[in-house]
Amino acid sequence: MTPLEFYRTIYIGDRWCKQVLIDGIAQEIKLKIDSISRIRGAQWDYYTDEDLPDGFIVLEGVDRFEFSPQGPIPNDWIDFVSVSEVTENESYRFEFSLGACTSDATAPTEVTLTVFAKQLCLEDAVGHKIRT
Repeated sequence: MTPLEFYRTIYIGDRWCKQVLIDGIAQEIKLKIDSISRIRGAQWDYYTDEDLPDGFIVLEGVDRFEFSPQGPIPNDWIDFVSVSEVTENESYRFEFSLGACTSDATAPTEVTLTVFAKQLCLEDAVGHKIRT
């Protein structure tokens, strides 16, 4: 399954990003989400049998990434903005909208995370990777 096909099976609406983990040795970026659901049809229909509480969206074979603006630490909402194929290095461009809120929740900031990576998978809370 290509990253484009796989991304269409992931539902993260109304969810929040708990952590962003960057592993330079493994060339991975992991986004820890409070709960990840799967879409098994044309759209999400509140299907929860395959939910991953405290699961991760894992981007593998990361070539480069950037946060914009720099500075705020993501700790709130998460949305896929886009996934597109890039011809260089046979990689994909993943773009996320992440919320960064102050401790009193009065000044939310949207942080865009753009990652160029070769693959996308999920990981459960104990480290098992899911590729389908």
